[in-house]
Amino acid sequence: MQANLNGISDDYDEISSHVYSSENIPGVGCNLEQFETQICNTCECFPEDCCPENNCSCIKLSHGVNYELYRGTKTVSNTKLNSTPCSSYSIFECNQMCSCSNSPCINRLVQFGPRKSLYLKSCPQKGLCLFTSLPILKGEFICEYAGEVISRAEAKRRLDLDSRSSKMNYIFFLRENFTNEVVETIVDPSSIGNIGRYINHSCSPNAAIIPVRVDSVVPKLAIFAKSDIMAEKEITMSYSTGASSMVHSLPQDLKPCNCLEENCVKYLPNDNIF
Repeated sequence: MQANLNGISDDYDEISSHVYSSENIPGVGCNLEQFETQICNTCECFPEDCCPENNCSCIKLSHGVNYELYRGTKTVSNTKLNSTPCSSYSIFECNQMCSCSNSPCINRLVQFGPRKSLYLKSCPQKGLCLFTSLPILKGEFICEYAGEVISRAEAKRRLDLDSRSSKMNYIFFLRENFTNEVVETIVDPSSIGNIGRYINHSCSPNAAIIPVRVDSVVPKLAIFAKSDIMAEKEITMSYSTGASSMVHSLPQDLKPCNCLEENCVKYLPNDNIF
């Protein structure tokens, strides 16, 4: 079953029994105006220019180039990949109102959906995990971490409920620092989500989340490869990234980590955002 705002499908909506959504949808306590408001910025780049860094207003809004061509593919820039959502500005991709909409624009990537090589596989002690059948280069886009966008109060309610029921909670809390304000986005894929919900934690992750805005002020939690990922390897990310946190409500607030990395700290992160 699939639920989303624009009827957009990504090729993975038949893999799960839970409600599948290829993008974020408004949930309890969410400000609906955020989903209805289009990004006010548009660029007027000529199609043949392919949105040059020094002229494209969308790239300027992002405070630096977003994507680079590397080994014949489009990858997120190292500056964006190596920073945190708290210390850097979100990526603003060119949107449907931009004059470059019908050209091979360098500033469009996440809006085209997840890569095609992803599949699920059952792993001992972990359950379902996300793998890739083809190599993924460092900086390449993998998929979104999509779900319900909810309020802080609703997030706390769900965390408390899951804790009492000894259930895992996969709420992702994003805090971004802009010039004069802090913007919070809270996403819960527990009941409604996409293939990104199957990415497990690792103490040595090979992927990371970067907020990307396209046609809405609500960011897409875009997952990019932090390093080259070989074919048939599991895709992992850290459940604690400082400014943005994957929050788990669990008995005794501790759950063993099964990443099996040499630097494993033995327990999953349990960042308290409240």
